[in-house]
Amino acid sequence: MARHTKVGGKPSLPMEGVLPDMFDARSIAEFFASDRGLGRNTDGGLKSHVDAEGFEFGMAVSQMATAQQNDHDAGHEHEDSGLELEFQSSSVTYVEDVHDHFEGDGHDHDEDEAQFDLNDLTDAARGGKGKPADDGSGTTVKGKGRTKDKASDVEPTPDPEPTPDPEPTPDVEPTPDVEPTPDVEPTPDPEVVSSNFGWINDTTYISGGDTPNEYNVELVFHLSWTVAQQQAAINAAELISDIIVSDVVSHNGIDDIRINAYTAADDGPGGILARGGVLDTRDDPLNMVSEGAFRIDTADIDRLMNDGRLEDVFFHEMLHSMGFGSGWEYNGLRELIDGQMRFVGETAMHVYETEFATQYKADADAHLGVILDSSGGHWNETVFTSEVMTPAMDSGADVGNLTLAALEDMGYETTYASETMIG
Repeated sequence: MARHTKVGGKPSLPMEGVLPDMFDARSIAEFFASDRGLGRNTDGGLKSHVDAEGFEFGMAVSQMATAQQNDHDAGHEHEDSGLELEFQSSSVTYVEDVHDHFEGDGHDHDEDEAQFDLNDLTDAARGGKGKPADDGSGTTVKGKGRTKDKASDVEPTPDPEPTPDPEPTPDVEPTPDVEPTPDVEPTPDPEVVSSNFGWINDTTYISGGDTPNEYNVELVFHLSWTVAQQQAAINAAELISDIIVSDVVSHNGIDDIRINAYTAADDGPGGILARGGVLDTRDDPLNMVSEGAFRIDTADIDRLMNDGRLEDVFFHEMLHSMGFGSGWEYNGLRELIDGQMRFVGETAMHVYETEFATQYKADADAHLGVILDSSGGHWNETVFTSEVMTPAMDSGADVGNLTLAALEDMGYETTYASETMIG
């Protein structure tokens, strides 16, 4: 269908070129039939500020809409591309002209004046009754039942990136166990060899000058001694150096042994003649003595000198100072067996069996050890009457093989020798 002639020198536009597609004839007719139409006003006349061109445009649109509605009601149908409507106006034909007209200078309107609003026309086409209303909550209401939430236009805040799991702390390598410091071997005492013998000062005498590399006794006198008394003690010390034929390891600056000799009042005449014991031992399995002491009763010393027994008493007490009887508890050489104290050294037990055969056979437990006195520090007086290490100091006591054998069991190398022990 050909385009209609121009109005006012410009080509007229079809209706669909002027208004959006959603406007149909009924919507347009209803809009312009209402009080909101540009050609109407509630007081029956157009406001003074609406100029003639706006009036003419409104009337033209209203007439076309009314005509289109009448055709529709009469059953006339037109194809979208076959019906063109033109504006019956000599001055306003483009929608752009209308917009420019109302945006131009000198067209301000008061709040109570009728104003052209394309939104009103759009709402009418969609079935609404006026401008969108704001319910006060930020939600805009358009038409019947149509709402639009302004907040919905806001882009949603993206979910925050999850915090990555922290790297696990690596296991700490365990501190290796510290290697234990090995025990330091004790530094052995420097070997002391007696070079001076006899009297080395006013109180000290060293025996064994004729055998300097063998066993030496350092005899130290304390308190009051006569020369004769000291000589009796020196003779006993030399005898020990004669029967013990081997040196022992030095200890605390002592070559072999130091014996301290005392004179003191004890229990009066005829009682206990003397006492002797251990002061210090070496660190060896047999705890060999390095220092000892003895004391003789001043009430008996002169009598013993006159009887010729003082030297034997000194020898006896010096052996106690070396550990005989007094040190057996340290080296396991004494045991209580069936209520009887016995010496269990192998060498002495052999002498008991061989040299005291009669007594051995009479002793039911002889095979368990050599019988001792009740104190456990001497040989039994009844069985070994003549031995120097019995508790009673008889005249004519001698240093027999039983005593020497016991010294062997205690770790000393002596003059004891027996063919029966060979092998």
